[in-house]
Amino acid sequence: MSDRNELKLTKTATEKIKYNSDELAELVVPGHGCYWVHRLGPIRKTHCYDNGADYFKEGLARYLGSRGKYGYMNKQFSVVVRAEYDFAFPFGGGVARVCDGCKKSKASGEHGVIVGGKWSLIDQNGVQLKSCPLAREYWGCKPD
Repeated sequence: MSDRNELKLTKTATEKIKYNSDELAELVVPGHGCYWVHRLGPIRKTHCYDNGADYFKEGLARYLGSRGKYGYMNKQFSVVVRAEYDFAFPFGGGVARVCDGCKKSKASGEHGVIVGGKWSLIDQNGVQLKSCPLAREYWGCKPD
């Protein structure tokens, strides 16, 4: 199973999908997750957010690699930041919060909270801008 082709669609299925102006369509497969589908054929598994595929923020969306790690892709599905993080938040202001060794904990309500691990800030090329060794949650790792 590769990062790019975890899900296969028939030609007939891809022809019936409604694509947006970027030639992308989101697909939610119960029990399997959320995907972005490109009109030219590529399929990329992504983080499920608000009952659908992850949003593109600042031109990038999170994707899930074959080991369940997070990375970032652009709208052509090119990998911009390799899938090497246990969790990653969307980009904002040119930076994203990412963590290694963190876990999703139960919280009241619809969403869990990501806790523990080693947090850092990266730029849109995956370069670490700041390490946050004392942060135990994402809000403890902020741009200066």
